[in-house]
Amino acid sequence: MPIYVLLVGGDEPLYDTATRLIGESPLKLVAVPDPDTALNALAGVRFDVLVGGAMADDAMFERFLVAARELQPGLHVIDARKIGSAPPRRYTKVRKPAAALLPALLA
Repeated sequence: MPIYVLLVGGDEPLYDTATRLIGESPLKLVAVPDPDTALNALAGVRFDVLVGGAMADDAMFERFLVAARELQPGLHVIDARKIGSAPPRRYTKVRKPAAALLPALLA
């Protein structure tokens, strides 16, 4: 059964890197540009993980998270701003901070 990941925000480098890292894994990535579209997606599909890309810098991010968790209480949230640590050696060819995305999703 696939793990559904919702990437919110117009963070193209993060999206590109996440797409490459996820590849043929059981993760299914869905990217949306804004919180309204994300809430619509959360209302219709059961997601396992939500990744806040560029929108994580938005002042409305906390309100968005409250609404997202009301729609899907078990949703695991990853703030892309907090995954800027050095990647494991096997991901060193991938740009930071997105290099840490896949291990964070699978944790």
